[in-house]
Amino acid sequence: MLVQALGEVEENLGQLGLATRRAMADHFWCELLVQLVVVIEESNRVLESVPRMVTDQIVRSRQENGFTEVERKVITACAAQVWKRLTDALGLTVISDARVLLPALRALAVLMCKSPPRHPALVKHCVDPLKAFFVEETKKRLKHVFEGLVPQITAEVNGTNPAAQAAGSSGQPISSAGN
Repeated sequence: MLVQALGEVEENLGQLGLATRRAMADHFWCELLVQLVVVIEESNRVLESVPRMVTDQIVRSRQENGFTEVERKVITACAAQVWKRLTDALGLTVISDARVLLPALRALAVLMCKSPPRHPALVKHCVDPLKAFFVEETKKRLKHVFEGLVPQITAEVNGTNPAAQAAGSSGQPISSAGN
């Protein structure tokens, strides 16, 4: 992806000089990915806040201009519905859909970085969020696994699990041959 991007840049701008290439070797590509992550997150925050901001502006405008008051919840609901339809029609949902790319972009930035500990923006916007993402994902998966295992283990310990009773106390199947 990045090789193709660089090829396209050189096709448009001409061959990059050695000094530029050296400078780009110093955290350029990982920083580019970090800043994509930051901008996608900021764009999502702004897009998600539009209905609230519009509501605040309408309430303020109606008060200042002496218009009849409309309940805030009605304004909020209308602003949210119109905003949803506009974002769908204008394709702005693509930006909010881009949030699913964030873990992959973060991982790619970390893997590309020659020295993550010396790249504070990478740590702040990629390493730390990835750590939190993996911890949460691990917790969810462990919870799912243990939710099924704990009742089974409890039943086996209490001797109420039919499968455990058929196996006998040693955990080995009971032989009908009578060894």
